[in-house]
Amino acid sequence: MTGAFRPFLVALTLALGLPSVSLAEAGAPTIRIETNQQVIALVRLLIAEGRYDEARAAIASWQPDHPDAAIRRAYVEGLIASGQGDEMRAAGIYRAILVERPELELARMELAGALYRAGRDGAARGQAERLIAAGVDDRTGGSLQRLVRSIDDRRPVRVRGFLSVLPSTNVNGGTDNETVPLGDLEADIDEESRRASGIGLAAGAQILGRAKLSEETAILSDLTLEARRWEEIDRTLLLGSARIGIDQRFDRASVYPYLSFGAQAQDGDDSYHYRGIGAELNVRAGTNWRLFAAPDWRDETFPDTPDRDGRTLSFSVQADRFGGADRFVRLIAGYSGARKETERYSFDEWRVGLGAYREFPSGITLYGQSFYAERDYEGDYPGLSEPQSDRRTELLATLTKRDVVIAGFAPQITLTHSRNRSNAAFDDTRATTAEVRLTRDF
Repeated sequence: MTGAFRPFLVALTLALGLPSVSLAEAGAPTIRIETNQQVIALVRLLIAEGRYDEARAAIASWQPDHPDAAIRRAYVEGLIASGQGDEMRAAGIYRAILVERPELELARMELAGALYRAGRDGAARGQAERLIAAGVDDRTGGSLQRLVRSIDDRRPVRVRGFLSVLPSTNVNGGTDNETVPLGDLEADIDEESRRASGIGLAAGAQILGRAKLSEETAILSDLTLEARRWEEIDRTLLLGSARIGIDQRFDRASVYPYLSFGAQAQDGDDSYHYRGIGAELNVRAGTNWRLFAAPDWRDETFPDTPDRDGRTLSFSVQADRFGGADRFVRLIAGYSGARKETERYSFDEWRVGLGAYREFPSGITLYGQSFYAERDYEGDYPGLSEPQSDRRTELLATLTKRDVVIAGFAPQITLTHSRNRSNAAFDDTRATTAEVRLTRDF
């Protein structure tokens, strides 16, 4: 652990209930250890001098029958591994501690430091940001913020790749309805517009760039390319998006205004592209609230359906209430509005939602989210004497198994169920989708 984390050492010793002991070296007077801070300081001194067996003996002599004795010994093994330069072994030890005791913040701090020194910047940043949001950084003099900034500074260009399996009960966005009203008549819905199940594959990469202008200001850019394939419906989607803007950091906030661009091709044909502007605002409020807001405006073009061309404005807000680095509750709200070339494609949508994140013992991490949205269109829908009106609900759960590590990755599955109730038969849909992948950000 780096020196910047030392002010938090007392918290672990108090949490684990370490007693006072007497220690002595051969030929040296007995040293009476009367505080937990002294015990940890002595153990760290022994490790720094390479006296690993003595550090193990010291920790083993403290209440061997205490319920947390094994965790104390494992923690020291992590410090020893770091002292020997084996940071990935140290990270594995701290992760094993957090599998059983995810609330131990110092073990998480040690994990962030070990991952950083091992070059696993994404995972280190994720652990540090959870600790910061939980208010731990306010008790450590800003050491975690410095760690995050050091990650940003040492790797100005980062590349991420991903590969996912996407089983779904509705790969084509089809409906279960069999007919559609046409005035006083009912017409059959063709088979291609009916819901179809299947398994998709997604693969892609993201390139992130950061050009530092000052300690608080940087130019940020990102480029994401993705390909999706569904064999059952013989469909291939190619997607690309890019952003560039200025990231400005403050003491407890950051703002990132940007320009954005994107395009989509379906089966080799240009089907959608946009250009826009937006911003991201992050604020740490109080000791354990994190607020996020993201306005976004786009000028959209649909080459095959120019009636859908137009402009879209969206605004999303989130408020996360942390009960510790291992848990938070999320409040969600947002608005989207579109003004299109043809009035019946213009709409206004309002949405609200609730999410929760929790790391459980036995190495299970769960994030759950639900939201409800109401979207009302302008202009009568063909075949109806009224505009289209949609009511959408969505349930999402992401499960990560932290203690199953394959070449530095953990398995993760995301399940999503959505139901859109619409008076427009083609848009009255339901779907249950899974995404299975491996992740390093755990």
